[in-house]
Amino acid sequence: MMEKQTPEQLMASDPKASVWVGASAGTGKTFVLSNRVLRLMLAGSRPNKILCLTYTNNAAAEMAIRVNKRLSGWISRTDDELYNELNIVLGTSPTDSQMVLARKLFAQVLDVPGGLKIQTIHSFCQSLLGRFPIEAKVSPNFDLLDDITINEHLRHSQDKMLQDIDDGTNDQLSKALNYLSSILAEDTFTKLMKSLSNERGGLEQLFVRNSSNFSQVVSSLKTLLGFLKTDSRKTIIDAACHNNHFDHSELSQAAKVLLDGSTTDVKRGEDILSWLGDIEGRPKRLEDYMQIFLTGKFELRARLMTKKLGDGHPNEVDILFMEAERVMFINERLRAFTLFENTCAILRMGFELINTYKKRKNNRNVVDYDDLISKVSFLFENVSASWILYKLDEGIDHILIDEAQD
Repeated sequence: MMEKQTPEQLMASDPKASVWVGASAGTGKTFVLSNRVLRLMLAGSRPNKILCLTYTNNAAAEMAIRVNKRLSGWISRTDDELYNELNIVLGTSPTDSQMVLARKLFAQVLDVPGGLKIQTIHSFCQSLLGRFPIEAKVSPNFDLLDDITINEHLRHSQDKMLQDIDDGTNDQLSKALNYLSSILAEDTFTKLMKSLSNERGGLEQLFVRNSSNFSQVVSSLKTLLGFLKTDSRKTIIDAACHNNHFDHSELSQAAKVLLDGSTTDVKRGEDILSWLGDIEGRPKRLEDYMQIFLTGKFELRARLMTKKLGDGHPNEVDILFMEAERVMFINERLRAFTLFENTCAILRMGFELINTYKKRKNNRNVVDYDDLISKVSFLFENVSASWILYKLDEGIDHILIDEAQD
């Protein structure tokens, strides 16, 4: 006896409804998908007009096995057994015509060339590119790389990048590598290159959105992080040290009050006055100055004046905390700019890796799995030949997608 469906599963498998199912692993999403295929065919949909897309070959095979097993079983069921099973699938009593159709469906599926269209998203895209290669701007006789060959091409592309740096033929790439080498260990750099390789699909889309112009990528990143195009580490530091961005006289007065306090107060007051007095040296000493107000975890210090001294000078305490908040803001800006610099260097490596890898693929007339997705997206979004969509529409009435979030 087959498993009964919950009311929610019955709603999700209803062929009259357009449904998105979100559920945890092992809760029966594939079961619902299989039942929907069965209900579509019992409702009169032809097997060759139904397309099921999954993310992995294993998932596609599992769904095909489930559906075919159920259909083949319906042939040999007694009338009562078939009636009860269809009642569970449909959530209502089957009609006489549905009883007759259920016994014929397995033969109908066998008559479909290749059987039910249960494919991975990549095999579906590959078949589309094979049908419309010119429109998708791919060679009609392209080859699909397997995982092993993809890794080999990526490794050769990485070697080519490093060779260009060694030869001095790519100054920007050399600067990016030198920057990353100064902040990353050797094994960390290897992991970084592997991560860039694994994320090449997303990186390529980023570059495509910015017209494959790296300067535009950098400009977009600056804007995203809240910086102006003219901002640099130097301009941020210079602005932080300029008298126009804090009240020099009030801060100086608060520092002088500190000189009348404990040893800790005196040290803090001397450090503030020293920084205020060294106008030319302020930028170089900014990091030390910020430590007066911030802890090692870049948090505001709980006290900037001992309690006894602070009780007698509440106004000066407020002035110090106002400066501490300004310093906190400066620190956040500098950390954000460090993020910008790190990301630019990483993206530069990714940009060169992807371009080198693409050239290798083009020269060898091969595509990888990410190319299948991106080129089909291009086909649907940019090709004006409406007859392509018409031909697809003629061949498919229903699309069922497993693991749609991927």
